[in-house]
Amino acid sequence: MPDNPMKPAISDALIARRDLLKKLVLGVTGASLSSSALAALPDDIAGLKLKGNINHSVARWTYGELSIEELCMAAKAIGFNAIDVDILKLEASGREYYRLYFDKEESLVMCYLDPKKDNHTKFLHVSNFFTNLGINSPEIILANQAVGVIIQQDLGDKCLIDIDLNENPELLKQSLEILSKIQTAHIPQIDKLDEESLMIQMETIQSIFLEKFLSCKKLKELEILQARAFSKLSEQPWMNCHFDFERRNLMADSSNEIAVIDFQDLCIGPVGIDLAGIIVDHYISYSDQLIDNALKHYVQCLQLDVSVKDVNEWLRWGGIQRNMRILGTLSNLYIQDVYY
Repeated sequence: MPDNPMKPAISDALIARRDLLKKLVLGVTGASLSSSALAALPDDIAGLKLKGNINHSVARWTYGELSIEELCMAAKAIGFNAIDVDILKLEASGREYYRLYFDKEESLVMCYLDPKKDNHTKFLHVSNFFTNLGINSPEIILANQAVGVIIQQDLGDKCLIDIDLNENPELLKQSLEILSKIQTAHIPQIDKLDEESLMIQMETIQSIFLEKFLSCKKLKELEILQARAFSKLSEQPWMNCHFDFERRNLMADSSNEIAVIDFQDLCIGPVGIDLAGIIVDHYISYSDQLIDNALKHYVQCLQLDVSVKDVNEWLRWGGIQRNMRILGTLSNLYIQDVYY
């Protein structure tokens, strides 16, 4: 493992792409939109001017026929003057995030996903429903599926991983309120996680983490644990599942209002997986009292006839599945030299 596994190395290819994006963005700041390019913009966008606060709602719209150059020109048309582009992070999903700076106080985030490998369709679909449901998430400013680009509201750099929830228990409660709202929402056209995939995800701890990463033999004990976890997860309620509902994906503004990001993997799955994401934290240990109070609050929010003991069981087996999956996934990315 590298000295700092939490900080991915940035490849030459990614730096080159960053430089290209930088040239594209900076190249249009000194140019004016041609009449034909401006005419290509929707009527309600061409005349829109910002009010100087990108961290609040700007304008929600999607326009799928613009090139990257035109996306950047569109940004210029609505009042942006880009001065820099920075790489933000790499994701296991293959998404690349960039911050577009327009002056010292205003910025947006660009997400790039190779359109030959995947698309933003589910993210945009879920984003629309989150907005309608009152679930805070990044405002979509521009989306171009053809080139794999989304430009969205910049929520800043403060996520819950920067906050000790033992000292801020109200943020854990707020997170669980959001989770219960996501889990119980009616969001059509969301796929259900099939049972085969659920098992395969757990099996990667054997086939990838043990055999390929550690060069060890498979363990019979893990096979037994996987089978038991599969059985227990199958018995749980299955609801909307963010599939990575952890502190890194929960952003907090200056008033500590939480917004959810990275929800492109949302599916129907066992309720315990997301619960484990926020409670079974890899970076901090919660006090028993905090967990007990949080789960009591979660039961109230969920409005199901279940006990805290039931929820603890969901949490337990969701955490086992989640940790097996994470070990397999990150080991595979390390082996492929994708993430580190």
